[in-house]
Amino acid sequence: MPDAPLLAIAGLSCSHAGKPAVRGLGLSLRRGELGCLLGPSGCGKTTLLRAIAGFHVPDAGTLRMRGQDALARPPEKRGLGFVFQDLALFPHLTVGDNVAFGLHALARGDRAARVHETLSLIGLDGLADRYPHELSGGQQQRVALARSLAPRPDLLLLDEPFSSLDADLRGRLRDDLRAVLKRLGIAALLVTHDQEEAFAFADTVGVMDAGVLLQWAPGFELYHRPATPFVASFVGEGRLLDARVLAGHRIATALGELAVGEALPYAAGSAVRVLLRPDDLVPSDEDGIECEVRAVAFRGAESLHTLVLADGTALTALFPSHQQREPGQRVRVKPDLAHVVVFPAAT
Repeated sequence: MPDAPLLAIAGLSCSHAGKPAVRGLGLSLRRGELGCLLGPSGCGKTTLLRAIAGFHVPDAGTLRMRGQDALARPPEKRGLGFVFQDLALFPHLTVGDNVAFGLHALARGDRAARVHETLSLIGLDGLADRYPHELSGGQQQRVALARSLAPRPDLLLLDEPFSSLDADLRGRLRDDLRAVLKRLGIAALLVTHDQEEAFAFADTVGVMDAGVLLQWAPGFELYHRPATPFVASFVGEGRLLDARVLAGHRIATALGELAVGEALPYAAGSAVRVLLRPDDLVPSDEDGIECEVRAVAFRGAESLHTLVLADGTALTALFPSHQQREPGQRVRVKPDLAHVVVFPAAT
């Protein structure tokens, strides 16, 4: 089945001590595709990763790899790599021996060549004879990645592998790993609660909450076309503004009428909510809605302004930092939405 996805999950459910951890989850991952599971702590991300690896037995559902039933195979026969959050390096082995640990099937010369090639790919040239305790935290993390990459699995599972590193190291290692995976054609599934990390690393991102996969889509889709209010509020910043459905594919809001562009599944007069991102509001000198600046957060090229309308509605807007306003100042803004996302009214 050459067109079959590398990983295909359907209706997967898992529990811990009788309590649901993953509920009826389904997703697929193509060969060479980089995926990410994003969500708050305790939402089931790591449980799903462990079920794929074979470390947790699901209660129900199917899990197929390369077109075959992966649940019938033990972890060591699933042909994947796993990078743990705690690294799990062998302290008594050198860097080279750590990386060579899973290469017993190769001849000695081929094993040495593979270790050298992998260390070079991951930026560890010349460190094969060092021991883990002689390395920095970032270098130790690279050793753990190299060890998982050395057997050239077609799927790599990553359980928050960068969480112990500072922001600069985390970003550089994430970008380096993405480049290596793309070069080798290895698919990966990363677990994280860091949105920036998810969007920078993955081709496809899944947002989970309470064991449910709410949306599995590219980052652009998650941000601009979220499937649920939770995804809308969890991904990026934004507010859900009360609105009312009008005839002619329009909605009435505190910022005026907005054209939706397509028929809504709500009758005219229905109460709804519209998603408004900070970049959906722009300054306007004349035809905008007047509001008061309550707070300003400087972000370098841009500043995030918290604004309050006359009716008390609070919104956020990004302005260029050279146009930064001060708290208490009155400004005019108008909506400039490329995508109008509408949800039912809160119940």
